[in-house]
Amino acid sequence: MARQTTLDTLPDLLTTREFAVTQRCAEQTVRKNYCTKGHHHGAKPLKQPSGRLLWRKSDLLKLLGEEVA
Repeated sequence: MARQTTLDTLPDLLTTREFAVTQRCAEQTVRKNYCTKGHHHGAKPLKQPSGRLLWRKSDLLKLLGEEVA
């Protein structure tokens, strides 16, 4: 049985996969938007020294129209 993830249980920093899944889009879409525009619908990731992108939960909540405390 798959584990159900809610917005409340998400970590403060999300991987590109987690960020994309919650928006119901492909990871590559998120990466492409970041590469071509420098953001994905206004959300800008934190780039790790390894090159990995981490996305803020607060930015995701804004994209989804949720209240950010």
